[in-house]
Amino acid sequence: MKTKLIILISIVVLSVSYGYYYYFIKTLMFSEIVEKSDNPFINLAVNIFDFDTGLTRYDIDQITKKSSYWDKRMREVESIKNPDVRERKKAELLNEMMEDPSMKKVSKLIMNKGMGIGKDLLNMLN
Repeated sequence: MKTKLIILISIVVLSVSYGYYYYFIKTLMFSEIVEKSDNPFINLAVNIFDFDTGLTRYDIDQITKKSSYWDKRMREVESIKNPDVRERKKAELLNEMMEDPSMKKVSKLIMNKGMGIGKDLLNMLN
């Protein structure tokens, strides 16, 4: 009886540990985030230029949940006619986005890998 309990507790602990690692710690490769395309050239390019994004599944979930909000806010800022006010609001929005830990990781990805990759990633999650 005691052995079965120890085995059961061990299985539960290992399962929870792996789940935590899988969702919160293990970072994703670019190919794991990008959806497969019907275009074989896009799939080939994604596989050739595959890299570790530094984003976890938790980060992706957080960004996905907030992507419509960020998109709405960006459109609001872009629609401001007065250029001075628009630039001030852009800076405020950027500061707000940088307070979000997952968006900080995306900004590092953009700075390290290039603006195009970061934009593609955000568009795919939206």
